[in-house]
This record gives sequence, structure tokens and C-alpha cells, in this order.
Amino acid sequence: MSEANSQRVVAHAGDRSAASRFMETLGPGILFAATSVGVSHLVQSTRAGAAFGLGMMLVIVFAHAIKYSAFRAGSDYAAATGKSLLFAYRQQGAWTLFLFGMVTLSSMFIVLAAVLLVCAGLLRVVFEFNGSLSVIATIVVALAAALLIRGRYEWLEKITKLLIALLTLITVITTVVALPQMQWQGVASFTPEQRDMKTILFAVALAGWMPTALDTSVWQSVWTVEKVRSGGGITPQTSRRDFNIGYVLTAVLALCFMLIGASIMHGSQTSFSATATGFATQFIDIYATTLGEWSRPVIGVTAFAVILSTVITVLDGFPRVCAKWMVIVSQLKLPAREQKDDINAEQRWYVRFIIIEAFGALCIIYFWLSSFKTLIDLAATVSFLSAPILAVLNHRAMISRAVPSQHRLSGRDFYLSVFSVLCLAIFSLGYLFLLVSR
Repeated sequence: MSEANSQRVVAHAGDRSAASRFMETLGPGILFAATSVGVSHLVQSTRAGAAFGLGMMLVIVFAHAIKYSAFRAGSDYAAATGKSLLFAYRQQGAWTLFLFGMVTLSSMFIVLAAVLLVCAGLLRVVFEFNGSLSVIATIVVALAAALLIRGRYEWLEKITKLLIALLTLITVITTVVALPQMQWQGVASFTPEQRDMKTILFAVALAGWMPTALDTSVWQSVWTVEKVRSGGGITPQTSRRDFNIGYVLTAVLALCFMLIGASIMHGSQTSFSATATGFATQFIDIYATTLGEWSRPVIGVTAFAVILSTVITVLDGFPRVCAKWMVIVSQLKLPAREQKDDINAEQRWYVRFIIIEAFGALCIIYFWLSSFKTLIDLAATVSFLSAPILAVLNHRAMISRAVPSQHRLSGRDFYLSVFSVLCLAIFSLGYLFLLVSR
């Protein structure tokens, strides 16, 4: 082999090695995207486009913008300190841990029930299952629980990367094909009759889960710690890059789903069904109408696979955080600096909370479910109201002495974080005022 050829081979090997290292550093940010793409995107963003055209675009963009700092705190804190945000909450006082526990308990069962229903609806439509949604949801959550208990973080990350890449490609193609069908006249603004309490409540629900609930920032920190433990080579720089990729991806996909709903359904007399099965059928029909009937099975399988990844990340995220929460609470009598991680105890609690979360979600599905959309809007509204509290805690975490000085919030990032907290607080208080004054 000539010297020139040898140099090209070495360069190619170096490029491939760099690409491999880059892919290995991705993980928590992609898991964040998978969690977001579930109900908030497939359901809420598509509903927004169908009902309001481009009228809710600013809500989607603004929600991503004002929550960015609070979400980023999860990966930044974990990468800089090697600890999850729960440790930061403990340093701010035991009351913050119990407050976070209340927020988590108020949403964990509803969130899992919501994504399970979407998943069960898609499974029933795509594979023509005749069983009830409750039975299908039970089977799905049992399989997901078995996968997590056996495979833990490594399997979760590998499966999610593949599914998100596939959905992103298909969704972007569908958006490009659908745009020429957009009826631009009147699609960009609300009509007078749309400026009512019902519209405001939908906007709140949309913003509450856009891109996802803010307590996911704690999941992000826990996933980052797990990535470090698994030898992922995480540094503050690679962690920030991983998070930014996942966050931009969630924003792009949210706008894509909204554009698809606006292009295909806005202005028609058709609205999305209130049932999981009805919604799943309509969702697949949108893609098939745009791309052609050949795409129906491909879209169906892909959509099911992605919402299944959301089920898995939700079933992993809540128990993983709750397990760490239990270990930290059990050591509250010790000074914060003397608390230590107990991996064995975390793993035991992790399995227990997977079972508890699955059981609670199935109870909602079997006994208290009356409306698919109402369930989702309720969970999203809870997320909206708790967002400013968590944003304050995350801000305080990133200016604490536990974070090395070079990684603390400062300058533009500091003021952006303060602006985020103020916006979330103003909108939550305004929403409560509207509810009280009705």
C-alpha cells in the first residue's frame, strides 16, 4: 500500500473513531427527546395544528424558549458535580425533597396511564388486536417493566436512539410533503370566537407538556449520572451538546406535528377523537393521506415503536428518580455533605417503584378513565402549575457552591434563567386567577 493510501486509511479510521465517540456521548438528551415526543407531540401538537392552524405556533416556541434553562440544569448539574438534582434539592432543605415528591406523585400515574393509552390504541389499530385497551395496556406495561428490570439503562438508551432517528426522518418527510396542502388563508391567527376560556385551557395544557413536564429535568440529571456510571465519557461540554441536540430535536418535531395537523385537518369539519383508538386511527390516516396508502403500515409500526419508547422512558424515569429520592430521604438525619449514594438500595427501590407505577397507572385505566383528552389535559395542567417551583429549585442548584465556579450560572445564562422563572411564575399565577374569576 502506498504512503498516500495509508494516510487516507488512517484518516478514515480516525473519522470513524471520532464519530463513534460522538455517538457514545449521546444518550440522556435522546432519552429526553423520546420522553417529549410521546403524548405532547403526537397528541397535543397535532391537535393544536388541527384545531388552530398556526395559531398555537408561538405557544410551542415560547414554551421551549422559557423552559430551556430549567431543563438544561439537569444535565449541567449532573455533569459538573456527578450528582443528580435531587442532591441539590437536599442541600436547599428537606422541604424541597418533599415538595418534589408531591409533584411526582401527583403526575406519575396519570402520565404513564396517558402514554399507555396512546400506545395501546396504536397497537390495536396497527396490528388489528381485538382486545380491550385495558388488557392491551396491561400487556404493554408488563413487557416494558420486564425489559427495564433486566436491561436497565444500557438497553433503554440503545433502543431509544434507533426509534427516535426513524421517527424524525419519517416525520420531516411527511411535513415537507404535507405543506403544499396547507390552506394559508386564515390559518395563521385565531378567529374571535376562539379567544375563550376553552382555548386558554388548551393553550395551558399544550404549554404544560411542551416539550414535556419540567420534573423531567431531574430525570435528565439521573440519566446523566447513569451514563457516567456506565462509562459514557460524559464531560460538561459533551453533556451540554447532548442536551442541546435532544432539545432542538423536540422543538423541531413539535412544530412538524403541528404543521402536519394544520395542513391536513385544519379548516375541515373533522376533529380528533376523544378515544385512544379513534385518535390512533386518525393519526395514521393523516400520514397515509399525505404519503400514500403504501405508507400506512410503515407509519403505524413507527408511531407505535416511538410511543412504546415513551412508555419505556416514563416507566424508567419516575422509578429511577423515586429510588434516588428514597435513598436520600433515608439519610436526612446526616449532614448533606456526609450523604452517600447507595447503588444497591437504589436498584431495589427502582424495581419496587416500577411495579408501583405500573399498578397505579393501570388502576386509572381500569377504574377512573372517562375521557382520553381530559386525562392528558389534567396531567399537562398539573405540570404547568408546578413548573415555576421546579424552575426556582433548578436555578438555585446551578448557582450553589456544589457546582464548580466555571460551570455556575453567570452572565447571560444567569439572566436567562431568572427570566425563565419569572415567565413561568407569571403565567401560572395568571392561569390560577382566570380559574378563580370564572
